[in-house]
Amino acid sequence: MLRLALPRLILLRVLVAQSAAHTNDHCSCHSVKSKTFTRLMFERGFRAAAAHRAPSNLKLSPPPRRDLMKPVLEELWRSLRAERRQVTTADGAARELARALNETGDWVLVYNNRVYVPTEFYHAADHARHVTMIRESAALLGLPNAIYAVNTGTRGPSGCNGRPVSLTINKQSGYEQCGVLIPNIFFDNTHGSLIRWARETEAVSHDAVPFRERRPVAFFRGSLHHDTWDTDEACASTAFGNYARLQAFAAAVEHPDLVDAACVDGGDTKTKCRVPPPQCVGSVEDYNSGLAEGEDVHGEHARFDTFRRSKYLLLLPGAFTGSYSKNANHLWRTGGVVLRWVAPYVEWYTPALVPGANYLDVSRHSVAETVRALEANPAAAEAIGRAGREIHDQLLCPLCLANWLRTTLEAYHEHLGLELVLGHPAEASKFFRAHLPCDRMIEVMREGHPRARPMNADDPFHPCRRGGPLANGSWWSADHAAASEQLRQAEAGEAPLGGTARKHLGLS
Repeated sequence: MLRLALPRLILLRVLVAQSAAHTNDHCSCHSVKSKTFTRLMFERGFRAAAAHRAPSNLKLSPPPRRDLMKPVLEELWRSLRAERRQVTTADGAARELARALNETGDWVLVYNNRVYVPTEFYHAADHARHVTMIRESAALLGLPNAIYAVNTGTRGPSGCNGRPVSLTINKQSGYEQCGVLIPNIFFDNTHGSLIRWARETEAVSHDAVPFRERRPVAFFRGSLHHDTWDTDEACASTAFGNYARLQAFAAAVEHPDLVDAACVDGGDTKTKCRVPPPQCVGSVEDYNSGLAEGEDVHGEHARFDTFRRSKYLLLLPGAFTGSYSKNANHLWRTGGVVLRWVAPYVEWYTPALVPGANYLDVSRHSVAETVRALEANPAAAEAIGRAGREIHDQLLCPLCLANWLRTTLEAYHEHLGLELVLGHPAEASKFFRAHLPCDRMIEVMREGHPRARPMNADDPFHPCRRGGPLANGSWWSADHAAASEQLRQAEAGEAPLGGTARKHLGLS
C-alpha cells in the first residue's frame, strides 16, 4: 500500500520546520511583499520612466556581435547563490526537496525524464502551460532529476528564508528579487507547447516584410485596467502597467506621426479604453500623463501581422501588474527594432539585452526622439532589428527554450546537491514514499487533453511504487524520437496550423 496524506504531512512539516530554523540559507534576496520591492518599483519604475529622455546626441551605429549566453549563465548562478550556499550533504538535499513540496501544490517532480505533479497543481491555469514546456523539454533533450517549486505569477516569488528556491518566470522589481528565472509560458497561442511555437515561427517567417518597407512608427496595442490603487504598496505591486500604457498613449497623442499606440480590449472597448480617474494620488506625479479623465484612447484592433509591418515595436510592461508582457515573445522574432519601455522587471534572457545594440530604452518623453534618430540612420536601425532577431534565434527558439530549462535544472540539481538523494534509486524511492502525496499524483503527458493522467497505486511508473518506479530507458528513446520528429515537421511547415492560430498570427 502507498503511504497516504496524514503521515506525509506530519513528516513534511517537521522537515520544513527544521529547514526554517537552518541558518545556512545565505539568503540575500527580497520578496514581493517587502519594503525593498516597493522602493525599487518607485525608483526604477514610476520615477525612472517619467525622467527618461533620449540623449541629445543619440548616435546609432551597427552593433557588434556578442556572446548572448554568457551574461545569462552568470545571472543564473548568481541568483542560486543569493538564496543558498552549496548543499553538500544528503540531509541538506533532503531538506531542500521537502521545502519544494509546498502545501499549495506549486511543485513539479522530474524523475527518469517523466514529469509528475500533484492534483492540486492545476489550481493555476498557467501551471499547465509550464509543465507542457517541461514535458516536451524532457522528451526533446532529457532533464535531470529534480523536485522544484514553480511560480508562474506576474510579480515573482516571495522571500527565501525557510522557503524553497523557486523557479520563476519573472521578477517584477529586478534581479534582486528572490527566485531563479525560467521562460514564461506564452510561447505559442494557448498551450505553452514548444512544438507549436516552432510551427508558428515557421509560418510567420513566410510573412516577413523587408525592414525598409515597414511603417516608420513605434507601434503598440494593449488594454487598460480600471482598478483603484491608493497605497504605496498597491501602486508598487499593481499600478505600473497602467501608468506605462497611459504614458505611451499620451506620446501617441503628442506625436501621431511617430507613435501609434492605442488601447484595444476584447470587451466593451468604448468603456474600457477611456482614461480612468488618476490613481496613486500623492505617490505618483501625473499618473495619467496629461490625459483627461474619460478621454478616448482606443484604436483599431491589430493582429500580429501589423506588428510585423512596423519598423519599431513598443514593448510595454503587462497591464495587470507592470511586469513582463507575453507580447515580447512575438516581437523579438519580427526583425523590427524593439523599444523597451523603461521598467524594472526582468526575464531570464534580459541579461543578454544591451541598449543600443539589440534594443533601445524609451519612455513618454524619449520615444518620439528615438524614432527620429532611427529614421535618420536606417542602416543602424536595421542592424539593431537584426540583432534583436538574434535574441529569438539564440535564446527563444523552441530548442533554445528547452535547452535553457535543462541548463537551469542542471544548475539547480548541482547547487542543491539533489544527486545525493535523487541519484540513488533506493534513496529516491525512500524519499518519495515518505514525502510525496502518493494518492494524488498525476503524470504529465505530451499528448491528449487534458495533458495529464491520474496514477493508480499499482502503476509501474508511480514514483511511490515499492522499490521505486521501473526504469524506462527504452521508453524515453521512443518518446525522444517521436518528439524530435514532431519538432522537425513543425520547423519544416509540414504540421497543420489551426485556423484559430492562423487568425491570431494574422495569416488568414
